[in-house]
Amino acid sequence: MTIGKEFAFHERYRLRFNFDAFNVFNHPDFDAPNNQVTFFRGFSPPPVYPPEGAWGQIQHTLGSSRFLQLSMHLRF
Repeated sequence: MTIGKEFAFHERYRLRFNFDAFNVFNHPDFDAPNNQVTFFRGFSPPPVYPPEGAWGQIQHTLGSSRFLQLSMHLRF
């Protein structure tokens, strides 16, 4: 999303202010779940105890959170 305003100085110069917003609504974009798992030593199927580790947990998001920037352009 961008909001801008342009000002004219004389006939030749123009000054433009911009306000840019990325990921305006701050929606998360989740990464793939973790698929690394380690079992107890001496593991034999079927497991008696649940596996250790973070199997199936989403631990990261992709991209960045809300990002805002201001800019100024001078045309001559």
